[in-house]
Amino acid sequence: MPLQNTSTGTGASLAMSARSATIQSDVNLKSREALESFIALGRYNSNIGRVVQDLRITLSAQEGYEAQALRDVLRLTPNVECLVLDLPSEAPITLLNGLHFPKLRVLSTNLPHRVLISFIANHGSLTSLALRDCDSGPQAACPLRGQELRHLEDLQCPSRCFAGIARGPLVTATVNLTRLTSVANLAIQTLSASHLHTLTVDCFSTDYDILSRVSLAVPNLRKLKLIEKPQPHVCDVVFDPLTVSDQLSSADKAMLGGLGTTSDRGTKL
Repeated sequence: MPLQNTSTGTGASLAMSARSATIQSDVNLKSREALESFIALGRYNSNIGRVVQDLRITLSAQEGYEAQALRDVLRLTPNVECLVLDLPSEAPITLLNGLHFPKLRVLSTNLPHRVLISFIANHGSLTSLALRDCDSGPQAACPLRGQELRHLEDLQCPSRCFAGIARGPLVTATVNLTRLTSVANLAIQTLSASHLHTLTVDCFSTDYDILSRVSLAVPNLRKLKLIEKPQPHVCDVVFDPLTVSDQLSSADKAMLGGLGTTSDRGTKL
């Protein structure tokens, strides 16, 4: 939907623009001006927001925005089914409080997990959830631990948060490392009660037994991808160890049977 700059428009011109605007179910807002334009037009023509099913709001770290403006956009789009929020890190903890989308099934965001507590609690019907780094301390539990997400089929989040969030009949999972002390083993153990088909796991070169653990926890897995991450170092070095699968014994490889696996090699830090 073309969103022209409406900040200086008169009421009559805004109303005319709202009536003639192309209404789309897929909206991508990438700037503060785009947020303001969407709000201005949506207030004159409620259909602009009501038909939106896929909403992506992506603002760079240099792009300042008002929390109220973002909330106004979300209030204008009550029928969103897929929501992507990539925002600057400085977000108020109450940013999403009180917002509810009855049809929401997919959520992907870089917002700190503490900002999402009440929002996710109000959206137990989510089937797909993708989260970035958790902002809790290294010894603290993830703020989202214990959330009731019984319909969740696809989960992507840091390994340290995975065990506390994973619920329901997971089919696809992505376990990301976020720091040196993160380990994938606990997350893998959590998967033993699921009917997982696809798994992507970050690991270190020293996780020699990771394939054995995966095979034991989810023997019916159909697709596995191991992404080897370099161990953090103080200096800048080229990290190019053998892949995890190269270091397995023949017995470990035999345990995997016909399971197809891939592994990404280390990269420059």
